[in-house]
Amino acid sequence: MISFHDCPRLYPSRDNGYLEVNFTFRKYCPIFTSYGTGDTIISTSHANGGPKTALVKWQVECLDGEAVVGVQDAVFDFGGVVNVWCKFIFPYKVAQTGLYPYYPNCHVKNYKNQFFCYDPQNHTLTTNTFITGLWDDDASFWVYRTPVDDQQLYKCCRVPPGYYIDYVSCYYMLSHDQYWEYYDSNFFLMMCSTGYVMTGISKKKSPINAEFRIEWIQCCRIGYGKVTALPPPTIQTPNGGPTAYSTNHAYNSPATIPQDYAHQYRGKRSTVFNTAIETGRHSMLTAEEALPGDASTIQSNLLNEGSKKPPREPFDFSAAKQQRRLNVPTFM
Repeated sequence: MISFHDCPRLYPSRDNGYLEVNFTFRKYCPIFTSYGTGDTIISTSHANGGPKTALVKWQVECLDGEAVVGVQDAVFDFGGVVNVWCKFIFPYKVAQTGLYPYYPNCHVKNYKNQFFCYDPQNHTLTTNTFITGLWDDDASFWVYRTPVDDQQLYKCCRVPPGYYIDYVSCYYMLSHDQYWEYYDSNFFLMMCSTGYVMTGISKKKSPINAEFRIEWIQCCRIGYGKVTALPPPTIQTPNGGPTAYSTNHAYNSPATIPQDYAHQYRGKRSTVFNTAIETGRHSMLTAEEALPGDASTIQSNLLNEGSKKPPREPFDFSAAKQQRRLNVPTFM
């Protein structure tokens, strides 16, 4: 007999801050592991929710106030989902006090061919929605088989009152590197940055073995109060390259804003906004200032702010490296 205390746990790694997973067989154990940090890890093992769409039971679903921020696979090149990471992200949401559903306005998508919560053809119902749960009809949440795995359902829900999704900030987290080496691991490597939630997920056929794999997740920033547009986060890499992002595709392409967002955003980012990012003053900009408008007014505002806070000088990496070489001690 396996007691509750014998169930495998998930422990925070002290080395790099990621959550390491213990993959002991968990059939007889709870699928939820919650931490006092506002994080909940959900194991998909034997958490399938019924054989037919009409009988869907959302076993792998975030708790009240939480949102999906990452997915993880162990050894199968993201041919399935082993664990889902939910994070408490809405502190100002009115608590449901245990009553289900935790979010009242939700819809279901199939990431076989519907990659985003947002649908421009159904703007009213799908705007400002994020992923709260995944569903599968098999016990391992496989995605690679055809046509067996043609139903990859996920639930999207509307943010609580006062919150919004900053669609300008969205970016994509790929499941593999440029050589198609997948990030399957005992750690969560495919996850959103702090303050970001999953708003999309896709699966595509791998060019290596022609099998379907999870290809990317889309992450967007959750905001509260006045709508503000911020750039996607930049992840520092050895070659200095930023993350791939756009609002439509998984690879570098100009960010576009749907026509239905005209009341909120005036267009693509302005030259002034890009300049503000480079000088480190983008935190001063609101959504109205960040996008093309009255250029003279925006430029004037930036100059006024600049008189109070001078722009940062660009860092000379070559000089720093040369100085470091000069300072290296010589050991005899």
